[in-house]
Amino acid sequence: MSTLYAILDVLKMTDPNWVVALATVGLAYFTIRMAIDQSRASQEKLALDTLFKMLDEFYSPRMLNARQVAAQFLASSIKDEKDAASNSLDEVLDFFDMLGSFYKSSRIGKEETWNNFYYWVRRYNMLAKNYVTSKQKIDLTLWDNTVYLDRQLIEIQKTELRKKGVVCDDSHDSINIPEGELFWFVTEERDLVSRSY
Repeated sequence: MSTLYAILDVLKMTDPNWVVALATVGLAYFTIRMAIDQSRASQEKLALDTLFKMLDEFYSPRMLNARQVAAQFLASSIKDEKDAASNSLDEVLDFFDMLGSFYKSSRIGKEETWNNFYYWVRRYNMLAKNYVTSKQKIDLTLWDNTVYLDRQLIEIQKTELRKKGVVCDDSHDSINIPEGELFWFVTEERDLVSRSY
């Protein structure tokens, strides 16, 4: 501390404007700090805006219809990939792929994505696993972000369960969804259009 006083004492003796210089440096620091904070706030607002747009799209009449038809496709195990139902499943998986891309690039928050989409991402990924695998034989990159998003959200799910004292691994019922729960999910998704949001 005595060194600082010595420096200030020397500055005071040699330059009467040291107070102005010191104030200018302090002002520059606070200006830069405010710009950084403002930039962070802007990024957070953009992430929330993107999340809300994704939620709006997920519950839009078009996506509700696509989810309903995709669920019918998954429930009936139709194998004809040219069928309209498989196109709806593609649309749902494409939506999750875009969501995964936003997640990967941090355009949307990790916790917010887990909180708002884990339920659907996990179930659709489990139900469509064979379908995705067969399509990826043709295009290895197809729905990579969907698969990536599923894996990332599973890790958050495990973390959240551990916070609650639950010992879990990939066999936990919230990760490896039981068949009865998947059946109920498909039934719920098939009834989407008849419900009003």
